[in-house]
Amino acid sequence: MYEGRFVFSQIMDPLPWHIFEHCVRRYNGNYRVRTFSCAQQFRVMAIAQLTQRTSLRDIIICLKTQREKLYHLGIAGGVSLSALAKANEFRSWHMLNHPIQQSRYAERANPASCNLALTVGQCCRRCALNSAVPMQSTPALPLFAHTRS
Repeated sequence: MYEGRFVFSQIMDPLPWHIFEHCVRRYNGNYRVRTFSCAQQFRVMAIAQLTQRTSLRDIIICLKTQREKLYHLGIAGGVSLSALAKANEFRSWHMLNHPIQQSRYAERANPASCNLALTVGQCCRRCALNSAVPMQSTPALPLFAHTRS
């Protein structure tokens, strides 16, 4: 029964999506892409980092168990292992890094307003750089749970 927004949706809200879209255009990230856009890749990798997934196969299994909720998390359609592997291999990691750097600059300018964006940005950056080391200090978050607004 629906009680509010997903936790993951609330975590992704403070991220600078306009800067991310600018970087995607700058690096031609969505050139000749039909189904798995750069924004979807970013969201999938953020879910992987926040739920402490260690391999592509583990990420796909996690997403398949929550298939009916993917659309509400900003991931349209299913995600295949080959699509995720090709996206991680051929797309520039700079597209994922630049918005996170912008979050850091905003954090330095106004630390109280951007704390969450910096934390998620660091998590996504680590995942985008193919870090196999999971976050040790934080437990996995229940990202697929609803919260009351």
